[in-house]
Amino acid sequence: MAYWKAQEKKISIFEQTILLCESNPALLDKVMRARENSVLYPAQEGKEGQWKREQRVTDIVVTEHRALEAVRNWKMQYPDSRVGVLNFAAPMHPGGDVIRGSDTQEAGICRCSTLYPCLHTERWMQQYYGENRRMPEAGYGNSCIYIPDVIGVGQDAEFPVLLPEQEWYAFDVISCAAGKVGVYNKKSEGDCRRGQTESTQLERQIEMILQIAARQQIDILVVGALGWGRAGNEPEMVARTFKKALNAHCHTFRAIEFAIYSSKEKNMNYDIFSAVL
Repeated sequence: MAYWKAQEKKISIFEQTILLCESNPALLDKVMRARENSVLYPAQEGKEGQWKREQRVTDIVVTEHRALEAVRNWKMQYPDSRVGVLNFAAPMHPGGDVIRGSDTQEAGICRCSTLYPCLHTERWMQQYYGENRRMPEAGYGNSCIYIPDVIGVGQDAEFPVLLPEQEWYAFDVISCAAGKVGVYNKKSEGDCRRGQTESTQLERQIEMILQIAARQQIDILVVGALGWGRAGNEPEMVARTFKKALNAHCHTFRAIEFAIYSSKEKNMNYDIFSAVL
């Protein structure tokens, strides 16, 4: 399929999802409740303390799943567990250009769930996206939005298909913009110092995300390509930073899945994460 036709199809699917969110009374209620119960965590909120709920060993899994494909699999396996997904948010506007048919992870989630109307609110336009516009030099990784009980209505795929209502599933979202390597480069001099700056900033961000997930009683967390791709960080550095942060959370969660999807035949990032983790 030609690129522009694929874009048009993705835009149409997204518009159908929004129409469903606006016309289905149950989804309208879920969106309103999710908006009301959403929380903004400023930078380094909850840095101190550990929320170790059980003496269980966190299972670390690396797969080639799409984000909501992984979430749905976990919900089918553990229907009573709280499953969360890390959304790599666009820093300036909600949805990661989903309205233009983007292929970002965030756009993919918005095409098959209620996430977009939960993010596209006056509150977040002022407190989150507005702050990022005013302070782009901070690298965008300053705060996270936690949204409970987002509803998945579509099967996560390049062109999502609507699921029967009885197969819809609820999950939590931690929405956080990955810090941009170019911003960190400006703050440091020399390759050695630059690498330390990037790694330290990403380590703080990852620790913050894990603390939020623990505080919100998330049992299973799905994580993908935070920090590389458009953000410009090296995948191996990101994987090693995650591994270091996870040492403090080896009993916090039931499982953490690194869903490293790629449309390419050779998934280099999956290979890197599998080797490191």
